[in-house]
Amino acid sequence: MHTTLDLSQYDDVTVYDDAPRRPKIHVDYLPTPSAVARRVREVIDDRHLSMEQLASDAHVDVHAVRSLYDRGLASLCDTRRVFAMLGIHVHAYPVEMVTMSL
Repeated sequence: MHTTLDLSQYDDVTVYDDAPRRPKIHVDYLPTPSAVARRVREVIDDRHLSMEQLASDAHVDVHAVRSLYDRGLASLCDTRRVFAMLGIHVHAYPVEMVTMSL
């Protein structure tokens, strides 16, 4: 009997090195609106992005982008679209966003 293992997802690990590696996709933990706002500001400011262009690319209203930037709150649908454009990956969204989405 032969066993074949697909190790393609472990391309940073070799037989001789079992040191832990950082994941290729960074996942943020943003439990509060202030954490969301801080992360959104960081990405927008670092990339020198225009809020209007980001809103257009994400197919959301510019007020949603401004709200995420200033307060860290927007509907979940808009937040997901903006996060996708910014490359922000999260474990969970703040509970305050759920109430905004109802």
